[in-house]
Amino acid sequence: KTEQYHADGVKTINNYINTANLKLGITHSTDFQVVIATLNTSKIINGGAIIKKSDFGGLTFRIKQNLWGNDNSNTALAILPFVSAPVNSDSKLSGGIILPFAMSLAHGWDFGSQVEADLAANQTGKNYHFYFLASATTSYSLCRNLDFFTEVVVTRDNETKMYEYFINGGPIYAVAKNVNLDGGIYYGIKNIS
Repeated sequence: KTEQYHADGVKTINNYINTANLKLGITHSTDFQVVIATLNTSKIINGGAIIKKSDFGGLTFRIKQNLWGNDNSNTALAILPFVSAPVNSDSKLSGGIILPFAMSLAHGWDFGSQVEADLAANQTGKNYHFYFLASATTSYSLCRNLDFFTEVVVTRDNETKMYEYFINGGPIYAVAKNVNLDGGIYYGIKNIS
């Protein structure tokens, strides 16, 4: 995933490469997840000055509990608390909660949405701030192992006091019953301070 930001004449480009979500079923409706972000790179362009950085992306631990619609329903809702571990010298412990919803529609279409609230570390200093996210996505089954998705995302960062809007989409390929590969383009639409 690639994100680009423009603010006060400064351009920031962040790349998130090879993020994997490993899941282990604990009960029929509960699973433990480890999200590993293998590599993050960033480039900050401020006039003629360019700062580049790359590091291990991060390690997040999550527990997903289905509230309803586990296997045999057209709708499903879950609660997913998580903690992100500090993995390098400039990262801090953070965490939050996600409420994902999914619904199967007719003719190979699916719909999903989620709301998320995080307690995230400030970029500078020792304090924390709230970060909120809401998204809606649709996907369509193109053929037996290949789907295509589109998604709209809105975020609010209370540290920067900014709303951000993104649209993204791409293919999802089912390698095996429990292994999916996906890729896509994450495009920032608008920033509002």
